[in-house]
Amino acid sequence: SGVPVVSRPAVDVDKNQIFVSTGENYSAAMAASDLSENSSNSSAGTRHSDAIVALDLADGNFLWSHQFQADDVRNASCDSSWFKSNCVNAGASKNGDFSAAPVAAHLLKIGPVVFAAQKSGLVSALNARDGSVIWQQQLGRGGKFGGIRWGMAYYPVDKTLYVPVNDQGGEFLSASSAQGAPGIYALNAKTGEQRWMYSDGRACTAQNCRHGFSAAIMVTDELVAAATLDGKIILLDRKTGLPLWQFDTNRQWPAVNAQELEGKSAQGGSIDMQGPLIVDDMLVVLSGHDVAGGDGAGNAL
Repeated sequence: SGVPVVSRPAVDVDKNQIFVSTGENYSAAMAASDLSENSSNSSAGTRHSDAIVALDLADGNFLWSHQFQADDVRNASCDSSWFKSNCVNAGASKNGDFSAAPVAAHLLKIGPVVFAAQKSGLVSALNARDGSVIWQQQLGRGGKFGGIRWGMAYYPVDKTLYVPVNDQGGEFLSASSAQGAPGIYALNAKTGEQRWMYSDGRACTAQNCRHGFSAAIMVTDELVAAATLDGKIILLDRKTGLPLWQFDTNRQWPAVNAQELEGKSAQGGSIDMQGPLIVDDMLVVLSGHDVAGGDGAGNAL
């Protein structure tokens, strides 16, 4: 059935390349020629699952693929308590796919790179010419909801990569740490070394870690704008990671279109997928997207 692509591609116009991040297989590969090279398992996945794939921007021809986890075959029936007939390889699969979009950049003395962030919590910088690894950094414990679930942000002036870590949800992918580490991480884009990390200090030992950062983040010259699964907007100083202010959207709001809602209020809640958007002096956010075990559904903008 192929593999899903759930995020936007990254484009390097100068190098004429497009980069795509892929997810796990929803079903097993049907032909032996499709199996991963290191696999002898008949329920294995394809070579391009859980991977960063580079294509020629002019004609779509395949250039290279870097697979981060082989034989990852899983679909929603594997999480069902009553319907598992379509579940393949559930015991071996860790659902460690990519849902965050890749980021293309150019680094002095290194050249074109692609940054990739996986649900396992692994962040990688790849050589855009051939897909080889430049550096890797493990952030948090990872899980089927991240680790890193949605978008990173890159600031080219001082070569800093900003990464939101969620660490929420069961089946953690890193056995090395039972302690979750949700937060915003600023990494040196050339080396992967951590420049700073923001956390609100709340412990995250249970499977439901609802103050994690699942939604995509945004970076300006001065700010990092982020949002949590329990509905809080947090603005950080871009250079230091120090918090500037935060605001809780998880409540009822008077609606400007109350007449259309028959007098009902708007309800805020969890913030996931689409994060805060800054336009001039205004911040806009969708509050109430509760899919990944957040802290409440809602319908507020």
